[in-house]
Amino acid sequence: MSYTSYGFLMLVLISLLLYYSFRGRFQNLVLLFASILFILWAGGLSSLFFIALSAAISFLAGIAMDRAQAGRKKAVYVLAMLAQGGMLAVFKYLNFPGYTMLALHELRGLEYEFTAMELAAPLGISFYALMQMGYLTDVYWGRIPHASSPVSYGVFSSLFLHIIQGPIDRYGQLAGPLSERRRFQAENLLNGLTRLLWGLFKKLVLSERLAVFVNGIYGDLEVYNGSYLVFAAICYSLQLYTDFSGCMDMVLGTGELFGIRLTENFKQPFFSRSDAEFWRRWHISLGNWFRDYLMYPLLRTEAFKRLGKFGKKLFGKKQGKKLPLCVGLFIVWFLLGLWHGGMWTFIIGSGLLHCTYMILAEIFEPAFQRFYKATGLDRENRIWRAFQMLRTFVLVSAGFVFFRSDSLTMAFQIFRGMGTPNGGLFTAEGFWELGMAPADLWVLVLGLLLLFAVSRKLEQTEEIASVGMEEGRDQASFGERLLAVPLHRAVFATALFLMVVLWGFYGQGYDAASFIYSRF
Repeated sequence: MSYTSYGFLMLVLISLLLYYSFRGRFQNLVLLFASILFILWAGGLSSLFFIALSAAISFLAGIAMDRAQAGRKKAVYVLAMLAQGGMLAVFKYLNFPGYTMLALHELRGLEYEFTAMELAAPLGISFYALMQMGYLTDVYWGRIPHASSPVSYGVFSSLFLHIIQGPIDRYGQLAGPLSERRRFQAENLLNGLTRLLWGLFKKLVLSERLAVFVNGIYGDLEVYNGSYLVFAAICYSLQLYTDFSGCMDMVLGTGELFGIRLTENFKQPFFSRSDAEFWRRWHISLGNWFRDYLMYPLLRTEAFKRLGKFGKKLFGKKQGKKLPLCVGLFIVWFLLGLWHGGMWTFIIGSGLLHCTYMILAEIFEPAFQRFYKATGLDRENRIWRAFQMLRTFVLVSAGFVFFRSDSLTMAFQIFRGMGTPNGGLFTAEGFWELGMAPADLWVLVLGLLLLFAVSRKLEQTEEIASVGMEEGRDQASFGERLLAVPLHRAVFATALFLMVVLWGFYGQGYDAASFIYSRF
């Protein structure tokens, strides 16, 4: 079941009617049953079994840790983490050694026969496994008490909104809202629908049209090269953003309909001025998970402290202290890339390439400081900021080429093809052969301009919030930040609804393609 399907719409409508007809804990029961139906419909009985097993292990382990002595508490924690990580490894990384050998042979130009073992992964295992491990770690560290209600914890673990593509929520943030009665509020309805429709607009009006260019060019690399491949890389960056962030808008908007505020996952990433800033704005819940549960704990270990002392002796005090950070970045980004899938296209495109960008930025930071001092360049100069944003977009898009490619060979073929002098894209015949009708192109261009305008407006509220309104920003919804007047929000939502109905690009059989991140 896709978030763009009629089945999902009916599930939400029926659940809302029942949800606000009950009080207290019965509301959580409605969410739990809705989530069970969604999982059965979208992933089958096997997915429901493994999600329930994962939640039961964490729930019982949390209780056991709170009641155990220090030594036994650690043993329970380690066993529960191994169980969660083991299920993730078996279902997602069983073929990783084979894919590694295949990649090595491909890079050397050698043939290698490899048949991947087919093992259907449970629905959303990449997301709920991290949520379970985060919960276990928070209980173990004493940050939160263990969950006392199996129903509330079941809702957290299986909620149909974040089970497929996230966000990767934390129990400590949802425990309070799930323990309270959520009353129907017209404001929640308006804000939720506005954001839900904005997500549908991104997915059906923009992402599906961008996919026409991307799939057409990347699907025939023997024909398309040069300017076509550069254009496809740009389009894919925009397609991936509108697809993934559109899904998150739908998820968070639907959450608001139920009076539940889920974790923000995107904050205008293409306004970023560095790769590090980009990843603080893109898939935020994933980056924060790896930062809080892996990066920071690593840097606090004795081994990394000794590494810092060694680095200072070897490279000097200023540069040497960066050695633990660089090693930590390598470990975290390798695992972050691996999280996307056991193929080296993901490990490089979503991991090691960005690790390289960040390590180089750390190493050359003193040179950048000298450059600014020598030139007197204002870092907030508009032209300089625009250049930094463009540079970041190019660097990130290079990573997305790996992410989109079926193999490393395909990725390197794309990069080589970009250097081919072929300007055919800029001729009328060359452009229109990509399969986009003039009317659809106009819809896409105008839609992208609307996306930029809305993103710019949201970015301005982020900039205002950064000077002391952090708490207020977290309380304001997407709709409130975009349009302060409820009537204006209602008009905007109505316009979005009409655009989705009239211009939604539903694909063959009037069924939108599945969300890109649903396969992770």
